[in-house]
Amino acid sequence: RSDAYCDPKFFDAHLSQRGHEQCSQLRSTVAAQLEAIEVVFVSPLTRTLQTATEVLRGLPALCNADWVAMEEVREFGRSGQFHPCDSRRPSAALELEFPHVSFAGIPAHETLLGADLPPESEDQVAVRARKFLWHLQQKQIRSCVVVSHSGFLRHLFRKHLQYEADNVDFENAELRSVVLVLPICSEDHPPPKRQCTE
Repeated sequence: RSDAYCDPKFFDAHLSQRGHEQCSQLRSTVAAQLEAIEVVFVSPLTRTLQTATEVLRGLPALCNADWVAMEEVREFGRSGQFHPCDSRRPSAALELEFPHVSFAGIPAHETLLGADLPPESEDQVAVRARKFLWHLQQKQIRSCVVVSHSGFLRHLFRKHLQYEADNVDFENAELRSVVLVLPICSEDHPPPKRQCTE
């Protein structure tokens, strides 16, 4: 699997057959648990867009929800090297495949994380995480779904939410419900400690 991370043929990787099967299994679980959702925030990487679409689209709880691709919640590898699978295609290409998702905040003709760019530092990812939490506060979002990646979620929960559960790791196609107590201070400064309960 580690070789696949660096294989150029997996640039902005699509879901595997196993991934599609996991989405199908998760959809039945999610349908029974979700109540009215205001927004679906999804990473602009193809595999998360596929996951969000296959698991959530058409569910009654999301009949009035906005679908928003957010650069802030894309993957963070922490490996110190470039991963083609964690790159993003230009939104002009993505919105043709996922017309139900708004890519207004994603550059239309920019490919993210080319091999000539350095990987993100943890400080850079922290800025993304704070921007996402600030967005939730400013928009007064009360119920949302976030479809993201294990690396980013691990960073968000450990560094910004002070999540106190024993397990801060995330599996593929895992559903985890939490309650966040906002506000945070500002977009540019770390948030204070907040409650986050499973």
